[in-house]
Amino acid sequence: MTYTQHRYSGTSERTWQVDLATASSVAPWAQRAPALLAGEVAAMGESFPHWLLALGQHDAPVACGTCGNPVVFAAGAARCVACDTPADPPPGAQLVWVGHLPTLLRPASALDARLPALAAAGFPTFTVGAAHYLLVMLLLAYPAEWPHEEPSVRYSPHFLRLIGVGPGPSGITHLLSAGRACLYAPGQYQGTGAAAVLQQRAVNHLASLMKIAGGTPPTEAFIGRIH
Repeated sequence: MTYTQHRYSGTSERTWQVDLATASSVAPWAQRAPALLAGEVAAMGESFPHWLLALGQHDAPVACGTCGNPVVFAAGAARCVACDTPADPPPGAQLVWVGHLPTLLRPASALDARLPALAAAGFPTFTVGAAHYLLVMLLLAYPAEWPHEEPSVRYSPHFLRLIGVGPGPSGITHLLSAGRACLYAPGQYQGTGAAAVLQQRAVNHLASLMKIAGGTPPTEAFIGRIH
């Protein structure tokens, strides 16, 4: 089975088949269980088709040395998603997903004044019917021993500063260091795949942060959330 990814830039589109063999070569867990990676890519393609499986290091995407764009896995190599330049996996390479989550903007909130700065920083808004949404870039990184270890989900620290909650760490906002979301209590994670982590945990965490940014007290923003 093949898995196709797309990337849109302005009016242009690039499509490629995810090279699972190349992707597996940078992740010990995927080398041991290639079918596990195939299942992850299929599940993400179903639920988050615009997210990219990319080369990472230290819980961050590796940037192309030529143009600075993410590096994906296609046609027998790790290569830039934009200029197609091949890239050598760095020491400690890992697999990461990068993409956007939409989150609902509540009308007449304290966040309204921050929206122009967010848009200028690459966090645009869009409208569906009468509802307004913000697109937030996130990263999910697999640890070397996944699924026995929890993947990390991270916000851009710049995004957190722009919405006024700071990059953490903070028990009040359920944030760990460097913009990492605290999604599970110790020992709670049970090997859930990336798509489910985003659907069941990250979406709710982001919604709670947006409530805080809009003026809701943190103790109320996280009430009833499954994380």
